[in-house]
Amino acid sequence: MFRLIGAGLGMSRIAQELGLSRKTIETYREHIKLKFRYSNAEALRKGALDWAHHSSVESLDARKDRGKPR
Repeated sequence: MFRLIGAGLGMSRIAQELGLSRKTIETYREHIKLKFRYSNAEALRKGALDWAHHSSVESLDARKDRGKPR
């Protein structure tokens, strides 16, 4: 779900993608905000976007490293 938030999807779309109700997504989103101490939905979105960006960069780096001799 965090990845989908970072991709800019709204709650209805996330619910559709995951096969869950919008209310469940709202509850999960509130739990994530509390756990990571995001003050509001915009802070959550920015945090998810940063995470998604760093995850993709790390994934690319790992792929590059696989081809290097040790």
